[in-house]
Amino acid sequence: MANGIHFFQGDEFRSQIHLFTDASSIKGYGGFWYTCHDYSAPEAHTLCSHWNLHASSLPQGDLFAASHLTTHPHAHINVLEILAITKAFMKWGPAWQHSSVHVHTDNTVALAALQNAVAKGPANLLLRQLLIQAATWDINLKPSWISTHDNGLADAISRFDWPTVATLCPQVNVSALMSSLSQTP
Repeated sequence: MANGIHFFQGDEFRSQIHLFTDASSIKGYGGFWYTCHDYSAPEAHTLCSHWNLHASSLPQGDLFAASHLTTHPHAHINVLEILAITKAFMKWGPAWQHSSVHVHTDNTVALAALQNAVAKGPANLLLRQLLIQAATWDINLKPSWISTHDNGLADAISRFDWPTVATLCPQVNVSALMSSLSQTP
């Protein structure tokens, strides 16, 4: 940057996307995302990472749920957690091009895999797919851990707890989300 030209776009110029995912070993997986616009303010990171402040304005297309019973019936929960993140990137990655995606996960193995760009076993194939997608679309990955208690909406989606989803996101057509279970994102 000796001449003032940056080869890569700085984070301050990128859209800040917040992705929350979760997986259930019994039901499926799912997640949601939103963009946080005013990231320059000092308190913005804290405000942006609280999904409950954004839940009532999430568009229908920014949530997904999928069943893993047909494609991954006996997969370990760590594989399913990385699967949820990878499927979110497959679904929404093109819309996130040239952004920073803050991946909020309550799974420490998924967090470590994203931080170190490697996972053990079958999860590594999914992780590689995710990293290739992120590189293809020029997405900065910013993984962070969130407690299971604080990951309520993603948890409800992954467990197909539709009454909780409807309570947290009254604007979402839960019937449409339920019908999307037959279609893998």
